[in-house]
Amino acid sequence: MTLIGPRRLFEKEMRQYRDPEAAARALMPSDDQFLYRSIGLVVAAVVSVIAGFYALSLADGHDDADDGVSATEVRAATEGLAREIDGTERLALDFGYSAVDIETMLINAGKPALEADGTDAGFTITNAEGEYPVCLSIDRLAAAEPDWVELSASVRAGSC
Repeated sequence: MTLIGPRRLFEKEMRQYRDPEAAARALMPSDDQFLYRSIGLVVAAVVSVIAGFYALSLADGHDDADDGVSATEVRAATEGLAREIDGTERLALDFGYSAVDIETMLINAGKPALEADGTDAGFTITNAEGEYPVCLSIDRLAAAEPDWVELSASVRAGSC
């Protein structure tokens, strides 16, 4: 609105004074000031629009980071987890791994775009869209010490 008729708005504001003509002569900006103000407002509007689109692209791009994880990458990440878990020992009373534990291990391995679902016996690892499921099975084997179990991990295609 101030871009279209700033002089009219200014003159309307001057009517509130007792002597509007004297106030207008004393306070009226020059034509150049109106021009620079209008240019400044146009530039500010353009910058605001560009910043808004940039912020939206960042917000949309946040989820796009999960795209592009292939079946090979899901399988490789799951095999890496299996190697990490295989042969480790835990207390026999320990509940084992949870889906959160597996996802934390994936994040630590540099694969935050993968998701895990399941229980301590088997987890289905997929990309963020739920595609390319790979099963990570965790078995408990007897360990050398009586209160401990050794974990054995295996990987197979498909859901658990």
